[in-house]
This record gives sequence, structure tokens and C-alpha cells, in this order.
Amino acid sequence: TRAEYVNVRPISGMNCMLIAVSALAKPGDTVFSLPFSNGGHASTPEVLNSLGLHFHPISFENAFNIDLQKLRRDLTEQKPALVYIDQPIRQIINEVSPETWLHYDSSHTNGLIFGGVLPNPLDQGADCFGGSTHKTLPGPHKGFLATRSPIVAKKIDQCADHLVSHHHSSSSWSLAI
Repeated sequence: TRAEYVNVRPISGMNCMLIAVSALAKPGDTVFSLPFSNGGHASTPEVLNSLGLHFHPISFENAFNIDLQKLRRDLTEQKPALVYIDQPIRQIINEVSPETWLHYDSSHTNGLIFGGVLPNPLDQGADCFGGSTHKTLPGPHKGFLATRSPIVAKKIDQCADHLVSHHHSSSSWSLAI
């Protein structure tokens, strides 16, 4: 990950989402994310709702391209606590809503990121990234969250300690190997 802080308590990609969202947003906050119709996880709105957060679907120009002008307007108007996405958009966030955290869900691309085929999300401006380890890596069913920020690391660690009662030590050792 080339990150100073990596938390491997999560036991799955969904568990990563729960921890990241809980760490970086509080009840009543708005979280921007991809709608299911454009590749977002079907459970994201339900998870956000159960945490007392407001889900705002990111608009698309077509099936594959985010409507960046609409995103800029929405960020300016709503100033969300978090953008939870699998596409780097740091520049727009910095311009119109710099206090918004950016988490990059890399569940489907971790192997490509670690292999250097895709850029590291932290190098692209994400505050943190992570996800499941069993989709593109030949490892155990596990998850991780990585950041270079001590502030984000502390938030993630505090949430992970309470949202994961047992982090499956044997799977953590297997992941390390």
C-alpha cells in the first residue's frame, strides 16, 4: 500500500466500508457514493441509512463517466463529510469542499494497485483506501484500510476496535504471508 498506517482488522470488503464510513462521517452527515446502477454496491445506501447518514448518489453522464460538472455543483452546495468511491476525484473536492474526506474502495483492483498496473489511490489524493483482499489477491477472505494520515488512521483504528469483535488472527497472518 505504501502507506504508513494499515489496519487489517476488517474481515471483508463490507466490513471495510462500515469501518471507513463510521470513522469519517457522523450521524446526520451526507455521504456521496456511486449508485448501484453505475457500479456502486447495492448495500451502500442501506448501510449509510442504518448509521444515520444521508446517501447522495453521484450523477453520471452515461454508464461509465461521472458528471463532473454536477458533482462540482453538488459538492459546493452540500459539503458532504465523505465521498466513498472507486474513482479518484480529489482535485474537484479540494476546490469546492476541501474538508470532505475521500475514501477509495479498491476491493476489485487491489492486485492491480499492488502490482503497479493501476496508480496507488493515496498518490492520487485519497485520504484512505482499502477493501476486500480475496477478489484480486490470492489471499484469505479479509479486508484492509490504508492511509498516510495519522488523523485518519486514529479514526479508523477507533472504529475498527469496536466494529470488529474478532479480527480472525489466522487470516491476518495468512494475509501477511
